[in-house]
Amino acid sequence: MLTGFGAGESWNYNSLPIKLLFTLLLKKVYVDKSEQERIIAGAYPRWEIVRPGRLTNGTMTGRYRVLDGLVEGMRVGAISRSDVAHFMVAQAVQPTYLGKYVALTY
Repeated sequence: MLTGFGAGESWNYNSLPIKLLFTLLLKKVYVDKSEQERIIAGAYPRWEIVRPGRLTNGTMTGRYRVLDGLVEGMRVGAISRSDVAHFMVAQAVQPTYLGKYVALTY
């Protein structure tokens, strides 16, 4: 399932400027994304939640970082929609992050 970095517990790992931006412009969206994560993780035995950084219209590179843990000082920046799709299709075929919240970034 696709949400976004800043949903759920990842909120605490955003920078202060991003938190302010999200609070001012995207508060309801991220409240909904967090609720979506809670429902999916609680209702299904096999799930993966994908939290990309800022989405771009760039081309697919197939080279991106998959972060499966939240750590102090982590940076989750931009990633193309094409690379997010690449990751999600690969996971649909062969899931390797079941039961995890993963962030995607370059």
